[in-house]
Amino acid sequence: RKEMNGMGLPFNSKSGEEILLESSLGSSEQDKKMKQIVGTKKQLEQDIVRNFATVETANVQITLPEKETIFDEEKAKGTAAITVGVKRGQLLTADQVAGIQQMISAAVPGVKAEEVSVIDSKKGVISKGADEAHSSSSSSYEKEVEMQHQLEGKLKQDIDATLMTMFKPNEYKVNTKVSVNYDEVTRQSEKYGDKGVLRSKQEQEESSTAQEGADTKQGAGITANGEVPNYGTNNNQNGKVVYDNKNGNKIENYEIDKTVETIKKHPELT
Repeated sequence: RKEMNGMGLPFNSKSGEEILLESSLGSSEQDKKMKQIVGTKKQLEQDIVRNFATVETANVQITLPEKETIFDEEKAKGTAAITVGVKRGQLLTADQVAGIQQMISAAVPGVKAEEVSVIDSKKGVISKGADEAHSSSSSSYEKEVEMQHQLEGKLKQDIDATLMTMFKPNEYKVNTKVSVNYDEVTRQSEKYGDKGVLRSKQEQEESSTAQEGADTKQGAGITANGEVPNYGTNNNQNGKVVYDNKNGNKIENYEIDKTVETIKKHPELT
């Protein structure tokens, strides 16, 4: 626009909202409804920015309830949400959030204050209903505000204590503003040891022999965790031993040595 003005060119571009608000001839019911929505939206945005010093920008999104008929079983409802841009270093308190909800609820038919969503452009949704915000003073958002104010007060006291030793009280002024990173990071790690823990052990031995010239053939003998009996080793009574076979089997079950460690990183001053 500045470049066009410098070149002597006129600039009369208007937004779609302005054109819609100005049009009146031949307007249908739908046009009138859209005009009402746009007018309500713009008025709310201006009022919220003007009445709340913490808010720098506001973008209201609303839908008005459809016109009721005799066939409607349930009362029609509207919806409303607002996205606010908070000034740098500022935070909205629960009371301010509730005040914004009340303003929008009063302007939009069929919308209760607790049904209005208030969204911080940087922090996300900061309202879960006005009732919850008022009844829970220890909510996470309130804790963040309280922590920030405490840090600012402590920092101001420390700076004052240092400057008082060098200057008179009326020769300096201290203002503090801190920013706290409230993000929490949780990391879980699993470590496995080199040696496992023995949980169970099983041993088994088998022995089989065959003899030449014996009246009967000796069968296999099986025993667990013990000495293997000597079958048919007497040559005088049972003849010559042709073969003597022994097998052993041992099973050991170990459990892996595992250590699970959870590390949680708390908010820090930035």
